[in-house]
Amino acid sequence: MKLNFNKTDFRKLSLFIILIILIIVFWNTFPLFPVKLFVVLLHEISHGIAAVITGGGISSISVTLDEGGMCYTYGGSQFLILSAGYLGSMLWGGLILLLSSRYNFDRQLAGIIGVLLFITGIIYVSNFTGKIFTLGFSALLIFSGYKAPDMFNDIILKIFGLTSMLYALIDILSDAVFRTSPESDASRLGELYFGNSIFWGLLWVSAGIYFFIKFLFISSEKKEMKKF
Repeated sequence: MKLNFNKTDFRKLSLFIILIILIIVFWNTFPLFPVKLFVVLLHEISHGIAAVITGGGISSISVTLDEGGMCYTYGGSQFLILSAGYLGSMLWGGLILLLSSRYNFDRQLAGIIGVLLFITGIIYVSNFTGKIFTLGFSALLIFSGYKAPDMFNDIILKIFGLTSMLYALIDILSDAVFRTSPESDASRLGELYFGNSIFWGLLWVSAGIYFFIKFLFISSEKKEMKKF
């Protein structure tokens, strides 16, 4: 990995580090709980997208209040579908962080994410608590994009992005490395192909750390903000 520190805006990078510390400190508190459920939803949506782009489809998605979730798919590549969850939430988080840091359209971005979540909730989220959460969270994002100041949207989007990337790493380590759950994506991948939960977990966490650092530095590059 090649990092060009000459392009780094250390004020941005310092802000990211401060937010990461605050997210970790408040990890198990109520204010971060809906953000973590949002990340779970991104994880499940990533499974579904992988199914669709490999020739399959999505039957339904569920999200529960214990930060669990399921995406029921049909057809498609099981290898890519199972691999897409953790890495997908990492990439979604990185993309949200990047867009909120390099471009000046935070209110529009919050609204777009809200609309896409609303559509997902209406069409695909099947369980009651998951649907209520998805529609409620999407409504708040749409409202925030429409009414809240740019600075508020900028900060919450950065928190969403960083939380998603952190959650992906923590989830991989928890589900696939430190506590090898037979129901985890990594365990199922090992059963269907080769290796075991720890093998796939270490592979994914290595990729996750790479993307985490890469997104941090790309998002903190010195660049003139573009107005849309």
